[in-house]
Amino acid sequence: MNLHIILNEKFTEKFIWLIDSMYLPESNIIYVYGDGNFVKSASANIKLVKNLNSEVDLSLMKNSDKLFIHGFYSSAVLHFLFRNLTRIKKSQLVLIIWGADLYNSHFEYLKNPWSFKSIRHEIGKSIIIRHAKWFMTFAYADYNYARKWYGANGQQFDCLYPTNFNIEFLDEISLENKSNCKCKRILIGQSASETNKHIEILNTLKKYKNESFEIICPLSYGDKVYGKSIAEYGEKVFGDRFIPIFDYLTPADYARLLNSVHVAVFNFNRQQGTGNIEILGYLGKKIYIRSDTTLWEHYVCRDKCRFNDTLTIGDSTFEDFVYSNPDDTKINKAYFKKIWDIDYIKSLWDKVMNA
Repeated sequence: MNLHIILNEKFTEKFIWLIDSMYLPESNIIYVYGDGNFVKSASANIKLVKNLNSEVDLSLMKNSDKLFIHGFYSSAVLHFLFRNLTRIKKSQLVLIIWGADLYNSHFEYLKNPWSFKSIRHEIGKSIIIRHAKWFMTFAYADYNYARKWYGANGQQFDCLYPTNFNIEFLDEISLENKSNCKCKRILIGQSASETNKHIEILNTLKKYKNESFEIICPLSYGDKVYGKSIAEYGEKVFGDRFIPIFDYLTPADYARLLNSVHVAVFNFNRQQGTGNIEILGYLGKKIYIRSDTTLWEHYVCRDKCRFNDTLTIGDSTFEDFVYSNPDDTKINKAYFKKIWDIDYIKSLWDKVMNA
């Protein structure tokens, strides 16, 4: 029996569906914590909890084959792990690295290395990471940073959750928006997070101001104050051609928004936004990500996706910037179709459960 601890997030329901539909009910117990409202009902093997320390059955944890921690940046899960580390065998602990849990606190520490709070957090995180034997990552090279920064010493496996989007629906909407409109739509980032490096990429795009395009900038998720500042800057530089998205959209409406763009530019300085990248790649959009990130190592260097380097936009003409190679589109779509296959996703989890 495996035990899972996962935040009540937008992709948690799909993970539960994977477990419930592909495994015996008694083989996986899932504790869902946090204030999210995505998973609303419990069952025999799904437990909604408010306090991990008081509501997780420690006897179940002790006797589990593996303890899967889905993301470990929240204070609740870090405190739970630190408090119970002597009860958890190294061979049990599987840390699933989401991105923010690895990068955010480390970047904060580098900004202010004399902060007692940052030092304490980094030391605590290092102890937990050194205690784990198994790691699952959405970009395989994230494990290299866990090893370099925190002394990870275990085995890395790829991780995927089932997509929240219906592939048949994406196929249907991909036939839409086939007009000959000369105005290009450019997507910038995927959230109101500083790691998107919005200002940097908006400044890079200034040189195209005389071209026919508009910028779509999703800012509904993340830091509202930061999002407002980006909207103000974007509108100052590009006027009404800069379109900030503050409203939370339904999955269908968001998919249609992604389908309406021609080019997607992600200036992340770390691994994030993989769900957006997957959908855009499947829909055949031209995608830019930075070549100095683990996303580039994962998608381009290892898996041979045909993405473009954000860091080269400054040297490109507008025609080259927006041109989409049909061969690239075909290769990217085939790749994402493969990794969305539920049997493929299950095979990734089987590797860890059977390790």
